[in-house]
Amino acid sequence: MKTRAASFFVYQDNEEPSAHLPGTFAEERFVAIAGTPGRLRKVLSITTMRQSHYRADSGGDIKYVYRARLSFMRDASGRLSTIASYSHETLNGKLTGSWVEQYKWNPVRRGFDIVGR
Repeated sequence: MKTRAASFFVYQDNEEPSAHLPGTFAEERFVAIAGTPGRLRKVLSITTMRQSHYRADSGGDIKYVYRARLSFMRDASGRLSTIASYSHETLNGKLTGSWVEQYKWNPVRRGFDIVGR
């Protein structure tokens, strides 16, 4: 039986119109599921955005932002084989890090393996 797959983005935050929260938080994830009909399971979850904003004890604002751009690579037969995640993070607008991670499809395990950072 053929493997079927689907992917989607999941977004969450802590913002509520009536809440008086000390800070804000938001996150987005890319999620992939795969399997046969009736036996689908999560095979990958990658954070693509995370941000928080709050006031520090010293009185200044602290703003953290993480972003990742995904690139999808296919093999010669057109099947998805690798996903590259190009990530960077900033603190108060200043770059604090950037890196690349790769996730490769493992046909034996029927899931993605992280192969490098």
